Amino acid sequence: MASTYTLNNGIELIGTGEQSGTWGETTNTNLELIDTALDGQISLTLSSAGSSGSPNTLPVADGASSNGRNRLISYVDSGDLGATAYVQLTPNDAEKIIYIRNALSGSRSIIVFQGTYNASNDYEVPAGTTAVVYFNGGGTGAVAANVFNNAYFDGLRLGSVSVTAILDEDNMASNSATALSTQQSIKAYVDSQVGTVDTLSEILANGNTTGGTDLAVSTGDDITFADSSKAIFGAGSDLQIYSDGSYSYLQEGSGTSGIRITSDNQVAIRKHDNEDIAVFNIDGAVRFYHDNAQKFSTTSTGVTITGVSAATSYTGDGSTLSKVTTKTSATGSSVVAAGTTAQRDGSPSAGMLRFNSTATSFEGYDGSAWGSIGGGASGGGSDSVFYENDQSVTTSYTIPATKNAMSTGPITVDAGATVTVSDGARYVVI
Repeated sequence: MASTYTLNNGIELIGTGEQSGTWGETTNTNLELIDTALDGQISLTLSSAGSSGSPNTLPVADGASSNGRNRLISYVDSGDLGATAYVQLTPNDAEKIIYIRNALSGSRSIIVFQGTYNASNDYEVPAGTTAVVYFNGGGTGAVAANVFNNAYFDGLRLGSVSVTAILDEDNMASNSATALSTQQSIKAYVDSQVGTVDTLSEILANGNTTGGTDLAVSTGDDITFADSSKAIFGAGSDLQIYSDGSYSYLQEGSGTSGIRITSDNQVAIRKHDNEDIAVFNIDGAVRFYHDNAQKFSTTSTGVTITGVSAATSYTGDGSTLSKVTTKTSATGSSVVAAGTTAQRDGSPSAGMLRFNSTATSFEGYDGSAWGSIGGGASGGGSDSVFYENDQSVTTSYTIPATKNAMSTGPITVDAGATVTVSDGARYVVI
């Protein structure tokens, strides 16, 4: 009786009375083939990618050593094949379980199949992975698939963690330390949580869980506010900083006591091009500018104004102001200095004007002497009848050569006083 062969691994089954004298050799060959089928490992180099119609073959030969009998097959190449590789296990009726490792370069996948190529019956081994593939030996319609497809495990040890289940649970309600979640459930849960904290109000409502109190912004980062969006400080909106698109505002609430700008150095208000508007120096001058030209400055004794100062009103009587003429009202009277003869300026200048309360008349200084100004006739009521003059000369006086003078007598010249009539002048006493 002739020998036959096992379907899956091609092990020779010696017929009765066959192979006399060579039976041991055949048996040894069979044991070697079984050893290869159990734990054989081989690395195969693909020289081309092949195709679904002309694939690379992985044979299982009857009674002889062949690549397809190995338990682990690692596919390599000598360079990128340029396409997905195709490998076919033969014969199509052999039932096999093979570990296939894809070590191809270029991130190329390997498509393995057994019968006539059909995309629904093949299995793809992605680049850089190892798959446990079973071939069902179904002839021309044979199927290649991953052994662990839809596999069930009571537990899976990943490092120090034992995984007992993979859950498709969108709300993560189980809160398990030994269960994994599906991609869909993770996405559904994350999406639902993002919706609850996608506005600032929702984030703030969750509270400050970090315990920190500062908001730190890295260099180059900004906090951007839209028009009329405000930075608000204080429990009662005490201070608001914002822009409405037309103007910018630093707005104080009615419940506070004021805005304080403090510094141990200079405080300056400037135009965007660094042109001064106002400068406040600590323990020093305060300066105000018009078109970058200083017009007002404080000093230790008062203020200095550069240019013209126009005031519509002031308080006080103006008595302490120098070289300033004041008035009682817009249509009233000008107010000039008033005092006795003895209270005249000690060093007068030409053009000075005052009211002499001793002589009861206005007087002016011409650069050399004081003289009466105007003052026509006087009298009772609105009468202008009498011209009056003093009866005593108490201070020396010289009538200029180009002038004449007269008085109504009698006139007394006090001791120490003289009246000098210059050559060409006349003095008449009536």
